[in-house]
Amino acid sequence: MADLRTRFPWTTTMPLVALLALVATWGRDLNAMAFVLVALLLGAAVLAAVHHAEVVAHRVGEPYGSIALAVAVTIIASRMPLGSAALRRCGA
Repeated sequence: MADLRTRFPWTTTMPLVALLALVATWGRDLNAMAFVLVALLLGAAVLAAVHHAEVVAHRVGEPYGSIALAVAVTIIASRMPLGSAALRRCGA
């Protein structure tokens, strides 16, 4: 039987777990421990997205792989300030 790490790699499971945690906690008042846990899960989901972008960039090759990786990182980086602005607007 295959190992669970090979059947369910972290790059697939962490975004799903982060999504479930985000849906479960959306709109709720969280204590500090729950907030840190959700933040760590979302950070792991971002790392998984960057990993997938690196895999695609490696498979595509130069120069298109570098462009794809740069676009992915730019999209992720541009979403961070927009997300915090949305939180401030909601009063969180």
